[in-house]
Amino acid sequence: MAHDAMDLPAVLDRAAELIDGACLLDDDSQADTLLEQAIMLLEAVQRDDAGAASADVAYRLGLAWYDRPGETTARSRAVRAALYRALRLEPQHQSARLYLGHIEFDEGRYAEALRWFTTCDEQYFTDVMGQRWRACKTDELILCCQLRLGAIDDLLIDLRQLVDAYLAMDPSKDLSAVPIELFRTMCEEAETGRLTGPQLAAALPELRRLAVGLDDVDLLGPQLARLEASAP
Repeated sequence: MAHDAMDLPAVLDRAAELIDGACLLDDDSQADTLLEQAIMLLEAVQRDDAGAASADVAYRLGLAWYDRPGETTARSRAVRAALYRALRLEPQHQSARLYLGHIEFDEGRYAEALRWFTTCDEQYFTDVMGQRWRACKTDELILCCQLRLGAIDDLLIDLRQLVDAYLAMDPSKDLSAVPIELFRTMCEEAETGRLTGPQLAAALPELRRLAVGLDDVDLLGPQLARLEASAP
């Protein structure tokens, strides 16, 4: 099926519907079917001149690959190829930068993830996209990268700022985000001894405040219990 320049907004909208719909499904097979449809649609439009020149098409293709279930080499390569293409076409494409950070973080390359996350313009997500939660999540992942790299100067100050930002979100206006990566990172760093006893003791009140304030004790409680067990 051919797509001309007039079709691009409709193609992007349809791809977004498929990707968003896949995220709502609990069944990985059904989700993958929708994502494969999005990938085929976006790859088809990339064969036209207008689609080939669109950073948004490349980004959506990278996002569809990123959301596919399973962590395979083919998926990782496809995500990177699409997102780097988006940045070649539009070097300041914020969402492409963000998801390059996500794929690096997922694969344990924290220095590279930190580089991408810290080059994102959070005002774009809060003011242009209306996604305040995404700015909070990015700040959370920056803190996680710093913890993994042992590159944090004052954990308590940074953690308190993050907790304040999460709790300042308005549930009636902002989508919710659960800081599970922060709790998981803190647990693993505490259990390996890279997070010192005094650091953990200072952080625990803020982590409790975050879990209670977000009303996510059921989800975050097991991680919090692990941290309390590791505390001196």
